[in-house]
Amino acid sequence: MNEDERIAHNYLISKGFDNITYEPNGESRFPDFSINGEIAVEVRRLNLSYQKKGLEDLLFSLRDKIDKMLSEIKSEDHDKSYFVSYHFKRPLSPNDTSIVVKGMKDLLINFYLEVS
Repeated sequence: MNEDERIAHNYLISKGFDNITYEPNGESRFPDFSINGEIAVEVRRLNLSYQKKGLEDLLFSLRDKIDKMLSEIKSEDHDKSYFVSYHFKRPLSPNDTSIVVKGMKDLLINFYLEVS
């Protein structure tokens, strides 16, 4: 069961449905759930697409680059915590993500030097 299906399953339980069967017709076949053998539930993620690429494709790539960059500049010699958040909008190419991450790294290093 993937994360989206797990969320849907928990939702169905929270609404009081009993006798929920996961993949009643076998793996990867419609529907994802059957309720009392009478109601079929298929789970789908609605995704904003841009030029045939889903938002997750860009988000995961950017998030992985930012996570890697943050682990590279992590410092153990300070006693404070800081939060990093970011927002983006498309179009954002792979080259753009590299530029964004480099700019973010430079800003964070400068910030750290100022507060140290």
